[in-house]
Amino acid sequence: MKKLIVELVVVAVFSTSCVYADDSEKMTFDNVTFGKEYKIKGYAAVKFLGFKFVDAFAQWKSTEYVANNPDIDRSLNTSGNEADFAWLKADVRNLMKSDVKFIDDISVKIVYDDEYEYNGWVRQFYYDYSEAEVRTDNKEIGAIGSPTCLSNKDEIAIGPLYVGHYVFGCTLPMSIIEDKDAPLRMVVTMKGNEFTYSIR
Repeated sequence: MKKLIVELVVVAVFSTSCVYADDSEKMTFDNVTFGKEYKIKGYAAVKFLGFKFVDAFAQWKSTEYVANNPDIDRSLNTSGNEADFAWLKADVRNLMKSDVKFIDDISVKIVYDDEYEYNGWVRQFYYDYSEAEVRTDNKEIGAIGSPTCLSNKDEIAIGPLYVGHYVFGCTLPMSIIEDKDAPLRMVVTMKGNEFTYSIR
């Protein structure tokens, strides 16, 4: 009888650990802060680096486009007079054992005054942020001082335990940016796991 009880306990413990190892449970990180790493077990670790509003950013054209138009390798995205881009930079470390392209797994939205929602986007930087800053001095496209991102078609796969550099963005009307009282937050979802950054 004692042997049977021990076997039942072992089976119960084994079953519990299998459920624990299942990654179907999604994680929620509220009020994320800068400089801290948030881990999604077996998938990625995300570190948020800073937030600002920007007027413009340059983007590399896809390699396919450049091949057909060798004189134009970058375009400038401008928000116009009535809008600005919300701009949240983050490092994403690959915790998987194979290369990963993260962009297709990411969605971005901004919630204003707990009522209005705006769909956002994600871009990748070319290897690192310092390199992205070096590549902004292009007078022809008016991109001096503006960050430069890759075309999503040219996303670089991130190797195991390497870090990819990204920006989560959204275009917002100036009325929202100038309203200093109403709550404003960005919600980044990665493979069903949710990160919320409170802009104000």
